[in-house]
Amino acid sequence: MRTPLLTLAASVMLCGAAQAETINVPADYPTIQGAINASSDGDVIQIAAGQHVADMVDTLGKQLHLIGVGEDTVLNSNGGRVLYIHTSEGPETRFESMTITGMDDDDSAVRLSGVAVTFTDCIFRDNTSQPYNGGGYDTPGNGGAVYGVYSAPRFERCTFENNSAVGDYYFGSHGGAVKMKDSSPMFIECTFRGNSCEHLGGMGGAGRGGALYLHSCVDVVLQSCHFEDNDIESDEDGGAGGAVYIRSTSGTMTSCSFMDNRAMSGPAPYSQGGAIYMSHSPVLIESSDFSGNASENGHALFINYLAPTIADSSFCNHGEDVIEGEWNDAGDNEFLDECPACSGDINGSGTVNVDDLLTVIAGWGDPYNVDDLLLVIGGWGPCP
Repeated sequence: MRTPLLTLAASVMLCGAAQAETINVPADYPTIQGAINASSDGDVIQIAAGQHVADMVDTLGKQLHLIGVGEDTVLNSNGGRVLYIHTSEGPETRFESMTITGMDDDDSAVRLSGVAVTFTDCIFRDNTSQPYNGGGYDTPGNGGAVYGVYSAPRFERCTFENNSAVGDYYFGSHGGAVKMKDSSPMFIECTFRGNSCEHLGGMGGAGRGGALYLHSCVDVVLQSCHFEDNDIESDEDGGAGGAVYIRSTSGTMTSCSFMDNRAMSGPAPYSQGGAIYMSHSPVLIESSDFSGNASENGHALFINYLAPTIADSSFCNHGEDVIEGEWNDAGDNEFLDECPACSGDINGSGTVNVDDLLTVIAGWGDPYNVDDLLLVIGGWGPCP
């Protein structure tokens, strides 16, 4: 026999379950914001495949699951901010399986403030943060895709591709794809490719963090992430952190790969950290791979104050001056002139896995064929 308390609890649970709804865009509401306005905590908003105009969409502090259905659900602001999340939303507020694009203004495609939301299987592509007010003093662009403050977002299996931040006439930009300040972000199995910090008409200083900029952050997690072909459009001196710029930050980098990132676009005698620049940031780097990154000072890493700890990591194809600055050697690190061949590692991540298989399938016939497929199958797993 149920007690009155158990019966009441069951009734509350059933009532809560009954209240959760699935709202479809555009079938139920023509716009994403319209669906959010009509939603309640726990609702699922399914966004159909295709292009959706998303002009500063605000989740209004609600616990919602916004998910793209079908193939290629695209949120495009046609120039301005796509998402503005700022009302204490927690990890229950989730964005999944959507492409966020279209920013080309003095802002970021996604602005986070005081939140801990989750992004899963999302693509952030072709977003540009321009300098404020046309490039006056101390107004550079920041984080073409995402700019977060006082936040703890989680990004899982997300791709940041071809995003950029543009400096002003005096100062360089921060974070071609992402800038986080006073925050605790987590990036799990994410890819950063082809992001950059750029000049405004060839003027101003060089940027910092071609893909990712972290300042005054704590407990940052970078796990199984891949950084490739990110760079800084340098002035005659050079930029800092072709892929990642880290300052006054704590955290860990585990099983990440950094390939062909550059802190300079030409001769730049003061460029620092082809892959990573870090200052006052005693982070732990472990089980990670660095190959072919370029800078005049520290092809792979440039370290300024407070030594990081590096363990079980490999560095190859950098020439001399691989790491500049003091660091703690926790053992099992490897430095090679040339990178060992790894059959089947199509994307150069250091591991042959489903990402390589999908790359072969997507390019089947041109440039890949059955020979490439067999290489992926035969080389499955971590590269030697």
